[in-house]
Amino acid sequence: MIQQFLAACVGAESGTGSGQCSNLEIGDKKGIGLIRKGEKFTSLTKTSFEDLIENRKLHQLLGVEDFEIADAENEQFTSSQGFKKVIRGSKPTETLTFRKGMCFDKALASLVSNGKYDLIQYFDKGVLVATTKDGEFMKGFSLGMLDKAKFSHLSGGDPSNSKIMYQLVDSQELDLYWLFIPYTALDFDPLSYDGIIQTNINVVSNAGGVLTIEILDSCSGVDLTSLIPAVVGSFNLVGGTITTVALVGGNIEIAYTGTPTAVSLNVVQDADENYYTSGSVFLA
Repeated sequence: MIQQFLAACVGAESGTGSGQCSNLEIGDKKGIGLIRKGEKFTSLTKTSFEDLIENRKLHQLLGVEDFEIADAENEQFTSSQGFKKVIRGSKPTETLTFRKGMCFDKALASLVSNGKYDLIQYFDKGVLVATTKDGEFMKGFSLGMLDKAKFSHLSGGDPSNSKIMYQLVDSQELDLYWLFIPYTALDFDPLSYDGIIQTNINVVSNAGGVLTIEILDSCSGVDLTSLIPAVVGSFNLVGGTITTVALVGGNIEIAYTGTPTAVSLNVVQDADENYYTSGSVFLA
């Protein structure tokens, strides 16, 4: 049962007295987290949060500069005699604007989907999540469409920007089944975790049982080699066994046995809590 966060205000039909939820102002939206559809959890800790990122179940989208919402009203019907009734709950569409460059925009394009993710929301004062209707689990708010606009380049006094649009499809979650968790109730700061940085492995040489590589940002080409933990667990070698890993002269040297055919970077974390990974690179 998720009762440890007393700022929950979760329920079905409830009294209208303010009580502990009096004037619950949570501040401006700082970003969102896209969680793999169907993920549920009973607690939100540093360990469980990092586990979501490391297993590619959570994509952090931080640094929101503008926020818009549309279609937030319930759909209504008016009879010929003028009587109104609600025929279905609202399914609002939200638009977020980021100004983080073309590489970030390219990453957003890879997330475009329908029904693939759920959503957690970061505000000035805490995290807003949904709950299951029985109150047993936390989850993300149910998402349908996730789309993006074309990248908008600098134009006059308007800086370049990226926009994503998504539709929240469960009206009851938005009204009743939500949980607000103040940052002060957590043992970590979710806003200190950026998304995973996609990298490319460039093979410098491969001879005498030593593979020498460098790690580059997959979009900008910036050399990230010195940020990658030079340990055996950082890499996966297909067809070979890694014996040692070391940072030597600005490159990473991987000593191995066997006849490896491919190498990849696992999801790894640097000293500043940034995450990196790569696809597989085939070896000649």
